Amino acid sequence: HEVEQAVQRLEKVWALSHDHWMKTDSYVNGTFPVWSDAVKRLDPHRPEYRPGRAAAILDNALSTQLHFDPIVHREPLGESEAHKESADRVERGLKAVLDDAQRQERSLPYRRMGKHLLAYGYAILERGLELEGEPQEPRRRSGESLADWQAREGEYEGVKQGWNPFRVRAPHPARILLDDMERVPTIAIKKARRYARQVEMLTAKKRRLSNTVVFDKYEDPWQQVDTVEMFTPEWHVFYVPDGQSGRVYYVERNIYGFVPFAHAFAGFGLEPTDAREFDPATEARGLLDSSLATLQVQAQYLSGRHWAMMLASFPKLKSLNLDIPEAAQDLAGMIVRGDYAWLDSPQLQQWMFQTSADADRDLELATFSLALAGFREAGVTTVGQQAILTQAAERKFAEIQVQAGYLATQHAVQVLKSVDVMGETFLVGGRKLRPTDIGKNFNIGVTFKVVNPVLRDQELARLLQEVLQGLCSPERYWDAEGVNDQSTERRRILKHALDSTPEGHRVRLIEVARELGNERLADALESGAVVPPVVPGQNGGG
Repeated sequence: HEVEQAVQRLEKVWALSHDHWMKTDSYVNGTFPVWSDAVKRLDPHRPEYRPGRAAAILDNALSTQLHFDPIVHREPLGESEAHKESADRVERGLKAVLDDAQRQERSLPYRRMGKHLLAYGYAILERGLELEGEPQEPRRRSGESLADWQAREGEYEGVKQGWNPFRVRAPHPARILLDDMERVPTIAIKKARRYARQVEMLTAKKRRLSNTVVFDKYEDPWQQVDTVEMFTPEWHVFYVPDGQSGRVYYVERNIYGFVPFAHAFAGFGLEPTDAREFDPATEARGLLDSSLATLQVQAQYLSGRHWAMMLASFPKLKSLNLDIPEAAQDLAGMIVRGDYAWLDSPQLQQWMFQTSADADRDLELATFSLALAGFREAGVTTVGQQAILTQAAERKFAEIQVQAGYLATQHAVQVLKSVDVMGETFLVGGRKLRPTDIGKNFNIGVTFKVVNPVLRDQELARLLQEVLQGLCSPERYWDAEGVNDQSTERRRILKHALDSTPEGHRVRLIEVARELGNERLADALESGAVVPPVVPGQNGGG
């Protein structure tokens, strides 16, 4: 069967990567073996202490080097003001859709995507689509009063305005199997474990398809069922494996014309020289991969030091004149007749602490510099020196930031294409995303900008001086400040300029007077019987 063949082929391609990722998981979750199996057989009671260094490295790198508030940018199709306003409307609408889609997930998908890039060196972003909850426009029932009909119609409009079917998801890369040689996937296998009741409801909703089979092979509705979905640009297949065989429960045409996944490597890996040894595992290498042995050595150091500290703090007794069974009876409080002394505690040499420091230094060089977490190195005394060190350490994560932006951009393009195919306008968070504004042009860019406040302030101050001197445009300043909706900003500036004129100020006073119900004052201002007060800096006042 085509689905089974695709699953078997892609599982084989990614098998070694999945083994490596499980090893990484053991270090992040604190379950890795501190000692080898041979050592454990010889000394089964040797203490084990697992520090949380691996998880801390990933969390610190994630928090300081990857941002999770998407910045959406769309270039106008032309130089006219109408083209710029159309591009700004797409930016605003798409940003609202993406922000709302993030909030619909149990955890922030962009953050999870970044963690997968750091931990596994590979990440996947999925454009999810939840159409089941789409509000249906009501029809007026026979004999229904106008008031009831208008109430139901108003309720529909309210629900419709906040409805967003799009989702952004960052599934674990072991759950989605893609062709590692394709930049834009043309086939995807999605593996998931669902409750039997969920599979039944999902297949029941597809009854409109002529070849649908409703899943009902279960006794317990909470029984977990493994499911497989295959996506191509033309088709979507839902399949349930069952032992050596399986069954296709429905096949539907993919009307959107693309596979709803994007993938990227972090860049920590290296393709082998010998092409016969090529495997995606050589490229899907995370931040910790080159330091797993060092993390194990560090755990061994700390286990030994902790064991020595425990012996020094709580020394054991030794019997001076009794054999082991008799001493055991004494210690149990049954008979007291022997002489005892404390065992000598092991003495820790200074070189032992230096060895541990060497492991710490090796970890910092290979993974995440503490300078990025706000720690100042010894000998660094000025802000400038610290800034130089910080910028140098940040360059290690430059490729990850680019790849994260690529994944988010591909997801955004898929959302725009979906809106175009559906032909609907979506109103989310007060912002509209219209097919007419998209205009069959799916050019969009999404980035995650990590901002250094000090450097940002310096850059803005320099650009402001250049704007005042006529050396650069306000648009360049707005780009640096992160203002995406520049047409709205430009309109606000012009409106402020109009309001600042004496006539503009007088018109605004008339509007406010009428809003307050003071028609007499409004008429007096309009006729010129009352002269508006001069406000410095607003209506021509100095």
